[in-house]
Amino acid sequence: MDEKENTATLEKQEVPQTGAAAPDPSAARVETLLRRLEEQSVLQTKLAKKRLFWARLSTAVFAVALMLLAGRVIPAVERTLTNANTTLLEVTTLAQQLEGADIPAILDNLDQTLTESRASLAEASEAVQAVSSIDFESLNQAILDLKRLVENPLGSLFGR
Repeated sequence: MDEKENTATLEKQEVPQTGAAAPDPSAARVETLLRRLEEQSVLQTKLAKKRLFWARLSTAVFAVALMLLAGRVIPAVERTLTNANTTLLEVTTLAQQLEGADIPAILDNLDQTLTESRASLAEASEAVQAVSSIDFESLNQAILDLKRLVENPLGSLFGR
């Protein structure tokens, strides 16, 4: 800025002054316009520097935010991919086991087990019916009769 002011001052000094004649009004006007242009140029340069500063600052902030985001997202993506790989391996192992399994034999075995359990249920049902058909009153009476028999003098022969 000092250099520009010096240049403007030198230009003013280089304008020839001729005795009593008045300076040309168009030359003064041109000189005024040049000074205004120079001032505008200085202002535009300052504004451009400010814009450059803010652009660099916003770029730096954006880069830091992007790095922080990447620092959080990348490990989560890696964990997800690891879990997906583990699950895929388990599915592959399960598919291989199913491929080697004899499904018809397993179904036959399951059918046989169900048939056996039905037979067991039928036998249990018959046992429940047999127990329910017992006359508990008669059984209680027989037990009481046996108790009386054991308590009488014949019972004393047997050590009671």
